[in-house]
Amino acid sequence: MPWPISTPSEIAARLRAGFDGALNGALARLWPNNVSVSAKVFGGGLSEVYDYQAWIKDQIFTRTCADEVLEDHGADLDLPIREATAATGLVVGTVSAAIAVSAGTIVTRGDGRSYSVVADIGTSGPGDIAIQVMAVEPGAGGVALPGTVMTIAGVDGAVVDGAGLTGGADRESYDSYRERLLFFKAYRPGHARPSDYVIWASEVSGVSRVFVERRPYGPGTVRVFPLFDGIYEDGIPPAGEIARVQSYLDVVGASGVADIIVAAPVAQPIPVEIDELKPNLIGVRNVIRDEIRATVRRRGVVAGSDTPHPAMPFLATPQSFSRSWIGQAISNAAGEDRHDLILPASNVTVSAGSIATYSDPVFS
Repeated sequence: MPWPISTPSEIAARLRAGFDGALNGALARLWPNNVSVSAKVFGGGLSEVYDYQAWIKDQIFTRTCADEVLEDHGADLDLPIREATAATGLVVGTVSAAIAVSAGTIVTRGDGRSYSVVADIGTSGPGDIAIQVMAVEPGAGGVALPGTVMTIAGVDGAVVDGAGLTGGADRESYDSYRERLLFFKAYRPGHARPSDYVIWASEVSGVSRVFVERRPYGPGTVRVFPLFDGIYEDGIPPAGEIARVQSYLDVVGASGVADIIVAAPVAQPIPVEIDELKPNLIGVRNVIRDEIRATVRRRGVVAGSDTPHPAMPFLATPQSFSRSWIGQAISNAAGEDRHDLILPASNVTVSAGSIATYSDPVFS
């Protein structure tokens, strides 16, 4: 049972009673009296000791420990926090003559973010060129989608190639790290269970959620869907990130036991049409958009063909997005009084390999 921690006043009151019982004539409850003052001072000191003991108790458990203690818990499990990483990838373009690009040459993006050429490269004449670059500063801000325009001296039409500039991620937040450690403790890895793939894929920088589908192509196959929330739209990663997770799982995963396929889920926007909104104001509409977006993010999971299991919510199983969730989100919006929800007209079945995503509502 929990041990109640007394307040300084309660401790002082007990000490005064103790003085009265042990020291004849102390009259510790009377004022002025140095014994009364001593009880008050001792009470404050003991209260600090009790508070410190309570703090120590909290540090024992991953769920309640302070942020700065989390990394000690992670060290015990050989599961370190994910540090910030720099985005890398190829920039492609054409040159009109022979060119030599030295390692360290700066390539810039339209918003001014800088990238450094990784290794010397050149051409003997006009033609195409592919240059490996790395973001100068680590972090999620360095990622770039395929086709993003880049600038590099002597190269025409420079853009990010089809895989994107990937691998950039901020240092893992303590909330994410705590959740990952708790998952590790709840689902100890071993024997290539579905939870193992969640643990392994989550070790890749930038990965925020993971869904697993067993036997998608028959016995001995497993499909892993990583999401990168906060980095890519709807959390859906480009090909470069998928390749990065695939490479990692090929090394640390149970590739000798199962054929591991890493895939990006397909976005399935949920159509929303709202009629008779009262009051029909821009401010109320914007709050409704925010509520729907948050609901879709919270409720959206990857659908698949796996069999549901209450202890494994990370399985990609048959899914439908409930119409009531949208209605509730609209009603939760501050300022909304009433509305008629036209779309979705019923629950929306999410296709296998897809995830429900936000689409801007239509206000009739």
